[in-house]
Amino acid sequence: MQRNTQLYPLSGALLLNRTAWMALGAGFVWLTFRRFRMSTNPSSSTSAITEEDSITSGSAYTTVSTHTTGFRYMATAFITRLRLEVRSVCLHIPFLLMMGLWAFYMIVELSESFTGFYGITTIAGSGQIAQHIMSVRPAILLIIFYAAELTFAERGYRMDGIIGSTPIPVGVLWGGKCAALGVMAFLIVTVNILMGLATQILHGVFPIDWGIYASLYYYSALPLALHGVLAICILTLVGRKFPGMVLCLLVVIPVLFGSRFGMGHPMLRYALPPQFKWTDMDGFGREALAFGWWMWYWGPSPLCWAW
Repeated sequence: MQRNTQLYPLSGALLLNRTAWMALGAGFVWLTFRRFRMSTNPSSSTSAITEEDSITSGSAYTTVSTHTTGFRYMATAFITRLRLEVRSVCLHIPFLLMMGLWAFYMIVELSESFTGFYGITTIAGSGQIAQHIMSVRPAILLIIFYAAELTFAERGYRMDGIIGSTPIPVGVLWGGKCAALGVMAFLIVTVNILMGLATQILHGVFPIDWGIYASLYYYSALPLALHGVLAICILTLVGRKFPGMVLCLLVVIPVLFGSRFGMGHPMLRYALPPQFKWTDMDGFGREALAFGWWMWYWGPSPLCWAW
């Protein structure tokens, strides 16, 4: 009865914890307020003007023949576009910080997953670790955020008119953004695998089954990439950044919490199969085959919408 009615007293370790985190948050807010500037750095603009004035053109105007058709041109344009999109996302300092926080979150989850009551420790084999790090549902929110950033990047810099006047097909631009989100999903799963390897090595459990860890790129990265394609399709149809993000969240929340909305069946939850269970005798068993059919079921949907 006491556990159901009494509240935690705001004293002792709990009070110290809350005070420390509130002080840390207030410190970050104060630091942000002190360092924030609406104007750009005048020294950098002056140096840029000086460099621009020092550049002299010594070559005469000549016409250059270009070929804007064919497979080679499309492949080159796609690779160039993908490189630009990946550089703008994966080398973004907030993204790197989020990857650091994600690694910390995963290592804490893994350390708690294999420690039971009375200090009893479960053997952290490759299959058991892969089962725990397979779920990447919180990363879907990160995918939605960067999908909005990529979709409206040209509009934010007012370069959409220039990009639209180039001979690059719209499909190449769309494919480059989707592929960049696929690279992001690949990096997120890579962080999970590295944390899983660190946990297994620290527990001293050998040998390491590299095939199980490699399969996570199929079981975890593919659903993340499909959610990225879905987010880009919704954002493109809406045509505005923040309303599109809200609509993406409204679509994804029933997927993440389907059982609470009467959508517990996997066929009603977009690209989000149920949690797998690993056994040393059968691996992922029949659930691996079912996962493939679910991906074939949900995978073509965003491609049809984009078309």
